[in-house]
Amino acid sequence: MTQARNLSFGEQLRILISFYPNKHGQPDSITHIAEATDVSVQTLLNLLDGTSASPRLDTARQICKFYGISLDYFECKTEAECRDYLVQQRLLGASQLTQTIERETQAMSPRNKRNVLSLMEWIRRTGK
Repeated sequence: MTQARNLSFGEQLRILISFYPNKHGQPDSITHIAEATDVSVQTLLNLLDGTSASPRLDTARQICKFYGISLDYFECKTEAECRDYLVQQRLLGASQLTQTIERETQAMSPRNKRNVLSLMEWIRRTGK
């Protein structure tokens, strides 16, 4: 059985951008991210399209600071790991009820856990 390749930095960045929509429910624009992080638009585009395989440490730190996560996010190897990491980070600041739901999902099958977490994400995005 062949092992799946690890995600590139650009792929991880795309997941990160899509995971945190702005107040209008859309991913932040590259221009907005560049302005907020003091990283050039061209650098971000190069990372996203794979022209640049890895950023400078300061660039990665600025991106992490913007999204309120730590550098260990970029150690995730798969999309599922990235999304699980981001859900866990979000739960660190979540309400007690949300934390209880997360604990309860630990005993579920991986498929059911994904379904519950997807539902929680949908509820968060719709603001209900």
